[in-house]
Amino acid sequence: MCARLEVHPADCLFTDDYDVDIDVDVDVEAARATGMQAHLSAGKEQTVARIAAHLDGAASPDNPHEAG
Repeated sequence: MCARLEVHPADCLFTDDYDVDIDVDVDVEAARATGMQAHLSAGKEQTVARIAAHLDGAASPDNPHEAG
């Protein structure tokens, strides 16, 4: 997927929410195995905070994968 989108996996964020009926750890670990940042979130506030932190990092001049 990253190659198709022409983005580096380290620049991608995979986030999933906790569902007692589904083993989401499998999805999070699979995303991490590709080099993505991946998190299991426990609610909307945590998801929004993780996305905001990811976007703040993407805008950092220290990000070697930033397109520009």
